[in-house]
Amino acid sequence: CDWSSDVCSSDLIGPDGAFRVPLLTAGEYSGTLARKVEVRVPGTTRTSYAPFGARVVPVRVVAGATARVELEAPAVTFGSLSGRLVGADAMASGCSVVLVMLDTDNVQRGVFPVAADGSFVADDVLSGRYRVSVATSAQRAIDEVPAQLGAIVEIAPGAVAVKEFPFVRRTLTLRL
Repeated sequence: CDWSSDVCSSDLIGPDGAFRVPLLTAGEYSGTLARKVEVRVPGTTRTSYAPFGARVVPVRVVAGATARVELEAPAVTFGSLSGRLVGADAMASGCSVVLVMLDTDNVQRGVFPVAADGSFVADDVLSGRYRVSVATSAQRAIDEVPAQLGAIVEIAPGAVAVKEFPFVRRTLTLRL
């Protein structure tokens, strides 16, 4: 359990769908299904959970007893995004595209490298609506707030969304 974020999870779900979340204290909980998403860059891993749209089920845990709950598992669908930062030229080299899934918890769902020609591919992404942002590197995508392109893209189940995004890299100078 990650008590700092109020998330207890079972990473192991058996072939029969059974799972266990051990060492819960007595109390009221909510159960739902979510996909664990890890965004990794050298030296850092950020973990978040992407809900599948499953129904939330209340669970009461009593001291010394095992609570049983059945969760409905909706079909999980994935898609891909093949994109290009237009006008990027050599400025995009080393940058990363960041996808933030809307209508959930607005957390990064993936960081994808941008090629020198401005192209990028985001494979095996949960289907849904995403805000597209750009960071100067994968590490900065984790450490800082990426620059938003103002673009929303819909990734359909089993499909590859193809989209171009206008991009101009600028330097911001603040004088105090």
